Amino acid sequence: MKDDDDDDDDDDDDDDDDEMMMMMMMMMMMMMMMMIWMMMMMVVLCQRLIDHQYQGDEGYASASAGH
Repeated sequence: MKDDDDDDDDDDDDDDDDEMMMMMMMMMMMMMMMMIWMMMMMVVLCQRLIDHQYQGDEGYASASAGH
């Protein structure tokens, strides 16, 4: 009887582990997406700021129109 109980507990643990793994994977994917999005936004903002500084309003307008 004790062995059967242990087996049941192991099965439950495995299910919990699978759910935890799925949750962790989802969280990691979300984190990666957010990081990539943030990096892209930073690059775009930096490019626009540089264009605005060095080329003036006209350069800024043409740069934004180009994108």
